Amino acid sequence: HWSVNKIMQTLDVRDGTHDTPEYVDSGENSFPLITSKDFEEFNISFVDAKYISKLDHEDIYRRSNTEVGDVLMSMIGGNIGKSVIVNTDRKFSIKNVSLFKTAGDELMANYLFYFLRGGFLDIYLSLQQKGGAQPFLGLTEIRNFKIPFPPREDMKDVVEDIAVKDRKITLLIENANCLSILLAEKKNAVISAAVTGKIDVRDWKPPKQTTTKRPQTTEEVTV
Repeated sequence: HWSVNKIMQTLDVRDGTHDTPEYVDSGENSFPLITSKDFEEFNISFVDAKYISKLDHEDIYRRSNTEVGDVLMSMIGGNIGKSVIVNTDRKFSIKNVSLFKTAGDELMANYLFYFLRGGFLDIYLSLQQKGGAQPFLGLTEIRNFKIPFPPREDMKDVVEDIAVKDRKITLLIENANCLSILLAEKKNAVISAAVTGKIDVRDWKPPKQTTTKRPQTTEEVTV
């Protein structure tokens, strides 16, 4: 009961500029030009963004009209398919990025975001992307990309299930990072104590290594 449609049959798909406007200093009359390098895992980072003039921004913005809840996806380079949901009211332009207009539909935005992170998209991209050193996925290919669109209730279940698993994985990663930092601190503390003589390691010997004998294969036994 799920429908499989071209994205353009369900969502308005746009893009930004593919040219490089003249960069200017950040200020009252300048605007960020966002590319996929400014995508964090779930957010857009403006920290290292380059800025363009108000005139260039207005020209690009008329084409894309980026709004809160829209989904952005990289169209070029080794990170084609990298995506993020717009969660800021800040005005900005986009370069080499496609834009899926969700009309503020949070459920649709999250479903599409999770889908774009999935492995199925990688298969499609490997068949459709163009170019050698700098592969590129055009707006027509993106608009014609077919994906499954479930009924709203199923879509809600899918998004909620993935979100729960995503939070668990994120927590595991954070715990692993904390443990790695703690072990590094412990290691440095032991080294410092040994160097300064706070602990005596003169009689220390490494533990005996236990080796597990590799089982012989039938061919080896026969020989």
